[in-house]
Amino acid sequence: MDRIRGDTLVNPNHVIYVSGNPHTQTGLIGNAVNLNGRNQYIDAGQDVICGGNIQTCAKGFTLRFKMKPNQLQDNTYFISSHPVDVYYQNNRLVAEVRTPTTVWRTSTPNLRRDAWHQVDVSWHPVDGLAMYVNSQQVDRQTVGLSYDGQYDDGTKHFYIGRANTDMIRERFANAVFDDLQIWEAKRDYLIPDLIDPGTVSLCP
Repeated sequence: MDRIRGDTLVNPNHVIYVSGNPHTQTGLIGNAVNLNGRNQYIDAGQDVICGGNIQTCAKGFTLRFKMKPNQLQDNTYFISSHPVDVYYQNNRLVAEVRTPTTVWRTSTPNLRRDAWHQVDVSWHPVDGLAMYVNSQQVDRQTVGLSYDGQYDDGTKHFYIGRANTDMIRERFANAVFDDLQIWEAKRDYLIPDLIDPGTVSLCP
């Protein structure tokens, strides 16, 4: 996330837009984007994970990002797209993955203000959902629950810092984000700390 030029986050592989005039600052890897919690967010577009349909991801997917929350409040959304949401609720970081019929949900209290965290959300159609914070597994749900809520396959954007809603009840993230990557495989299939096999790297 080296530079913001106008309303675009400079990236060699993808067109990524920013809204609300956020700024960059020194991050863990080069620069990071600081969102102030007041209508600022990053829009990475549609169909970012598994081409917009995780049911076609036979090997699953892994989402990794680095984040330093400046504030922690209920209903704050850090990541939001049609298959996955990462948000803060009841003093816990929650990761939720959905298909049209099934939902997996993991959570952890291991989130602190003003500290950097590396968050990995890894899903597999057979093995379910696992969450890692700073390379340590903090929760896993192997069996999904029945889901009959709204599922807009492929029509939602991949947002960093807001939810895919009208934002009446949800909060914008007041946090610094760095080094977001997505692999089309579950974490156990990768050696993500040693190599970069990712098919998508939004914020190198």
